[in-house]
This record gives sequence, C-alpha cells and structure tokens, in this order.
Amino acid sequence: MDKQPRICHDLKTDRTDIAQPLPGAMRVLPIFFFFAIIAGIGLSALFFMQTKESEKSKEEWATRAKQEEKTKLSVKGEQASIDTEVERANDVVNWINGAAPVQPLALAIARSMGETKSTIAEMALTRDKANPNQIKLRLDFDKGGQRQLDYTLEKLQNLGYRQFSAIQAKGDSGGFNYQATLIKTGNAVAASK
Repeated sequence: MDKQPRICHDLKTDRTDIAQPLPGAMRVLPIFFFFAIIAGIGLSALFFMQTKESEKSKEEWATRAKQEEKTKLSVKGEQASIDTEVERANDVVNWINGAAPVQPLALAIARSMGETKSTIAEMALTRDKANPNQIKLRLDFDKGGQRQLDYTLEKLQNLGYRQFSAIQAKGDSGGFNYQATLIKTGNAVAASK
C-alpha cells in the first residue's frame, strides 16, 4: 500500500487588510509596558519597605511616648512631694510668724520663774484669730505662791501687756493657777525699751 500524499487546497480567498499596520514608533510600546511593570514592582517594593520602616518608627515613637508618660508621672510625683514640702514649710513659717508675738511673753514668764525657784507645771498662750492683739494666758506653777505670781505679772507689764478678767486660784501643793486675757497697750514699745 502506497501512501499517497494528501493534497490540501486553500479555498480561502485573499482578503485585504482591515487596518493599516502600526507605525514603527509603536514597536517600543511593549518595551514601555515591560518597563512599567518593572517600575510598578520596584515601587511596590519601595512602598512595602517604607511601610515597614514607618511601622517600626511608629513603634519606636509609641515606646518613647510610654517612657515619656512614665517620666511625666514620676515628675508629677516628685512635684507633688515638693508641693507637700512647700506646704509644710509654709505652715512652719506661718507658725513662726504667728508665734513671734507670743515668744517674748513665754520667755519673760520662763525667766520670771528663776527668782523664787518655782517651776511651771502647765502654761498655755492662745491667740484669738478674730482679735490677735488679745492673748489668753493660762499658767499653773508650783511653789512661790502669790509672790511668784506678782513677779511674773510685773515682767508681763514691763513688756507692755495689761491683764484683763484675771482669775487666780490656789492649787494643790502650794501652787497657783492663773488665767487672764493679756491686752497689748499703746505704751508697749516704751515699756519694752
């Protein structure tokens, strides 16, 4: 059996081209297309790296913000302790300023006790906020009796204080209890000099 070659006839008719072929300059379009793809991949990689760096930077700033918040809280704590110390110091200053007029009285009373060898059992000097020129004196002393009381009152008069509504009572074991309101007189400066 011989095989005979098959012959195929082209039955198509020749057709004219529908459109003109592209000009020669358009041959670079595939090159631009591939360049655009490569540039897109490169930009995507660049954006990905920049995103990672920005996330890392954001985490660093968040860590810094937490550290700064801790520092801020510790500074606030220190500031609160400093404010507390300032308030305590102001209280001491106010106490010293408030006690300044009372200090010469306390010193004069304490020094007056040495003459008769008596001792102070209890002493209270109270200033009224409404009228700071008046000082309430409460004095309990042992021994010395009326003589000690007169000597102490004389020392107070030398400082320029006058007694008002005085109450005295003889206490147990020969001591005296004395209460009075001391009023600073206008002659206090001359009397104290």
